Amino acid sequence: MELPRPLLIMVSSTFALFAGFHASSCQSNNDPGAWDAELTAHEAEQLEARAFDGDEELTLPELGGADIATPEPVVISSRDAFRIDRRARFFSQPDGPIRSALSAMPIARIERGSGGRSLGFKITLSDGTRGYFKPEQTFSGAHWYSEVAAYYLDRELGFGRVTPVIGRRMRWEPLRRAARSDRRLSEVIVQNDGTVRGAFIHWIDGGLPRMRLGRDWERWVRIEGPLALTPFQRPLHYRQRLRGEITAEQAPRFQTRRAPDEPSEQEQAAELSDMIVFDFLIANVDRWGGGFTNLRTRGAAGPLLFFDNGAGFWPNARTGLMDTRLASLQKFRRRTVERLRAFDEEAFAARLAGDPLAPVLRDRPREAVGVRVDAVIAHVESLVERFGEDEVLVW
Repeated sequence: MELPRPLLIMVSSTFALFAGFHASSCQSNNDPGAWDAELTAHEAEQLEARAFDGDEELTLPELGGADIATPEPVVISSRDAFRIDRRARFFSQPDGPIRSALSAMPIARIERGSGGRSLGFKITLSDGTRGYFKPEQTFSGAHWYSEVAAYYLDRELGFGRVTPVIGRRMRWEPLRRAARSDRRLSEVIVQNDGTVRGAFIHWIDGGLPRMRLGRDWERWVRIEGPLALTPFQRPLHYRQRLRGEITAEQAPRFQTRRAPDEPSEQEQAAELSDMIVFDFLIANVDRWGGGFTNLRTRGAAGPLLFFDNGAGFWPNARTGLMDTRLASLQKFRRRTVERLRAFDEEAFAARLAGDPLAPVLRDRPREAVGVRVDAVIAHVESLVERFGEDEVLVW
């Protein structure tokens, strides 16, 4: 079966851009930038005044708490006060109490993470809160700032599907001891003061089962039927198929059964549509592949999470692979499109600026989000012109 001609032309001409960019990015330092200057006393007072709305003030220990055996608060400068959006929620659960604990509670226990290509740590805090710390490292698929920025964009757009995250600095020595002789130790970027910065992600109790879709599930989010060659697979395998280096039979197949013509519930299709949009906005290239291990729900038959967002926010505003994935999507949730039309770049920037490790993103990847928002809106408008609004905005 041949690829649809418009899609084939776009894929062929743009995939090389993605491949070349990704290869060069693997060699770069994934540092999004640090504070440009120390805050003056007046600026620090203004920051604290903006950060809180009458509740108890909260500050962030710059060293992530004291040693594990003696969890005591650390006195820090007021520049590390941060802003909590008290309306933000993870589904129905308020973010505020969780992020307050993740930001300031001393560490009680550290365990080396057991999965994934990058090195991470499961951490229990002194109040019992648990989180997963992804430190800054040279591995290009593990951007700590991508996890943090993805959280803020999720809340700005009202999805509420990214688990609460906050930027935090931690002392490297206790983490190093927990990692023991892990071969990835050399990839962690340690600051001159002996700390590492990273994304501290709330640990979700209970199971996070994979969403099992089946082959040709893409029909659920398309008007024109199944794709001849799906871009929703590992980028390497997609490129090999595109170039004719392997056949469909030779490519790894994680979905052995065929998906039903319609999902058991339309909400499942709407969730997948939202996730494809979200991944395009954050330029997350690593959602699909590896047995779809990053496609997780909150409990059996629960809602879809936007889980593991570390391979995003590249400097390039557009890449061929992500453009192809967006082009494959033809059905959208009406509310999602309305929120994209109302997207406020300054409000998103303000959220990033309120993180303890602000600015989180450099200007270029932050501004690229607005470019991609415009691209989604233009794609939707083109589809509406071709098929009609009722066929495109179906949920």
